[in-house]
Amino acid sequence: MKRSVESKLESAFDLVETAVSCGILPGAGVLVMHNGEVLLQQAYGLCDVENRRAFTPETIGWIASITKPVTAAAAMRLVEDGKLTLDDPVAKYLPEFARREDGRLHHTITVRHLLTHTSGLPVSPPLRKRDVFDPFWYSQKLEETIPSIAEAALAFAPGTEVEYSNSAYYVLGRVIEVAAGRPYEAYVKEVILDPLGMNESYYPATLPAAEAARIAVVYRANRQRPRWALFRYDPSVQMLNSLPDGGLFCTARNLAKFYQMFVDNDDRVLSKQSVEAMLSEQVPGRGLGWSRRHGGLAHGGSSGAFGWADPPAGLVGILLFQFNDFGSVQRLRSEFVAAVRAAFGLNHPSPAFAVPTAKPWAFEIGREQDGATACKAANVRAELRAPSGRTFTVQASAKDGQWVAHTTLDEEGVWQVTTSSNPPLRRLASRFWFEASAGRPNVPASSSRAGHS
Repeated sequence: MKRSVESKLESAFDLVETAVSCGILPGAGVLVMHNGEVLLQQAYGLCDVENRRAFTPETIGWIASITKPVTAAAAMRLVEDGKLTLDDPVAKYLPEFARREDGRLHHTITVRHLLTHTSGLPVSPPLRKRDVFDPFWYSQKLEETIPSIAEAALAFAPGTEVEYSNSAYYVLGRVIEVAAGRPYEAYVKEVILDPLGMNESYYPATLPAAEAARIAVVYRANRQRPRWALFRYDPSVQMLNSLPDGGLFCTARNLAKFYQMFVDNDDRVLSKQSVEAMLSEQVPGRGLGWSRRHGGLAHGGSSGAFGWADPPAGLVGILLFQFNDFGSVQRLRSEFVAAVRAAFGLNHPSPAFAVPTAKPWAFEIGREQDGATACKAANVRAELRAPSGRTFTVQASAKDGQWVAHTTLDEEGVWQVTTSSNPPLRRLASRFWFEASAGRPNVPASSSRAGHS
């Protein structure tokens, strides 16, 4: 039986190996566990293209936003110890938030709002002008990032909408520091990483110089720019920011141990009540720190890394990608999960979506990818519902058979916008509106596909 499943799993691993051999990915680490046992683990390609370093099962990669459920788990330990409650106002721990004013209305942000992306705080911290590896940003201590977040205007009243927020997890990390009475990363190590045996998991400040040869280079690519190195570890650079929204580096096997905790639910590191709370859908498509999709729990990171688990089936899958183009990588993640589920005779669930079908809208539904649905359309005005519950109105028209606007999901589950022409775009609260040029009516546009990390 085991050999039969391993044989079937090879088709899932072949997807990644092919992506590497075709040059879509520079390299990758892949792992699948069943009932706590590693069934198959492989590594392909290079973790450092320029220096021809091989990607191996021992490669340490940046897991980026998969750090968020780790931060959430640390918060739940404080709940278990009576030092925090989910409905505590953030201002109880961070006085900067007691002074928050939005016009004449005072808004209370709770710990639960932070965990569920319902706080209304900005998507990214205001002082983070580029990426997490910007020298100014990683030189900031966690406590120094909070005042500007507290002063930022809210996108909506807390609890009324869902919008993915990196800022919220900086605030949560600082709340953890205050409630625990020790640095965020030290507390996470003490109560989550060490008890799980994740001894090859590191925050930026603790990356070991002696392991520099094992740390992967992180690459990016987009339509305007071919592959470039976003991050290359330099032991001489001191990174002070613990990045509670996305700072962890670890091996594929270490990351699998964290996911396995939610499969086992054995009361060893987190109580069963905490695990069940984290997995319970708090808002559409989300638990506490987790996305609830792929028939289980999942999270991706902007590094390309991805993890997924199906507790009833006893399955854990890890993709330690260190490359992201926000397109092919997202599709590959989804195809990998579908292939793993197929190897165990499980159906690949199709997340719910909603697109109005009444005339005068003329549209067709393209291939669904992980909860995002692509439309091809002529003169379409449609509402698309993301897994987070956010709804977006898209108004577009066909011009010479091509899209003038389409949507995709980024690695964090937030709808992103790209346009092939130059229609005006305005942001209204949490809705994106597309106003496309008139174009020619009734000309079907070419199919596009939207993916999710």
